[in-house]
Amino acid sequence: MSPTMTFWHTITINRPIDVVGANDVLPPPLTDIDDLMAIELRPSANEKGTEIAVLIQQPQQEANLVESTRSVQEALQEAKLLLECA
Repeated sequence: MSPTMTFWHTITINRPIDVVGANDVLPPPLTDIDDLMAIELRPSANEKGTEIAVLIQQPQQEANLVESTRSVQEALQEAKLLLECA
């Protein structure tokens, strides 16, 4: 994997966008990673939920990129659990 290779990590939450991004505040697991990431909220393709998309912004060494990717994926899964089960 190239150190400059980047792509969006996304997950769909079964909650409306106004609930997911209430008061312009990200769900808690995402606030822990947002300093190095670009995070977007948008309606899901079927408009029945919200898509959270995260992009690792800074080019990193491959080992750091793997760790950052893992952190992003874990944060997205945790956010989905918190938002859908709350």
